[in-house]
Amino acid sequence: MSNHNKKPNDMFEIILEDIREATDEEILNEAIEDGIDVKSEVQKMKSFFEKCRYNIAKKMVNEKDSPENKPSRPVSIEDARKKIETAVKNNPEKLGEFTLAARSGKDIPDEDILGLYDDLCDLDVFDEDESSDKK
Repeated sequence: MSNHNKKPNDMFEIILEDIREATDEEILNEAIEDGIDVKSEVQKMKSFFEKCRYNIAKKMVNEKDSPENKPSRPVSIEDARKKIETAVKNNPEKLGEFTLAARSGKDIPDEDILGLYDDLCDLDVFDEDESSDKK
């Protein structure tokens, strides 16, 4: 069978199949034949992946510390817990589906309590006086 009638996509598939079927040893030997310094290339790739991992970790830390991920309404953790507890007791029709842990507020990290408080403020669950920062 002649390869002259093959479409470009067919040729692409043939090349991909050759690469997939090649053993590591065959790929290594071909790289050496092409004059590639394999150890140097491996080191470059390791360095590249290390930089990528570092940049991703740095981005995750920056996102975690960004203002968007912090409650927008300053409130003490004690006040937030009290307001959430009061809101749950006073609004069973709105908040009746909270889990037991969320209703009691126990074993919930402070960070999550503040986030929950902020979410409930956004949903207008608290009375106007209750969600204000006045003491």
